[in-house]
Amino acid sequence: MNKKGLVWTADLIAEYVTDPTAFVKKQTSDDSLRSNMTFKLPQGGADVAAYLASVAPATK
Repeated sequence: MNKKGLVWTADLIAEYVTDPTAFVKKQTSDDSLRSNMTFKLPQGGADVAAYLASVAPATK
């Protein structure tokens, strides 16, 4: 997905952790791909994204 130029936002992180394989398929338009993340986080995706934003280095 890096080749596609994906910029991770809080919303995209929350969507990814909720269903990683569905996210990868949607972003790449390739139903044969799967995520290496072995679990789904049906709730709390927004919390994960907020935590990551809170510990991320400041952007310019």
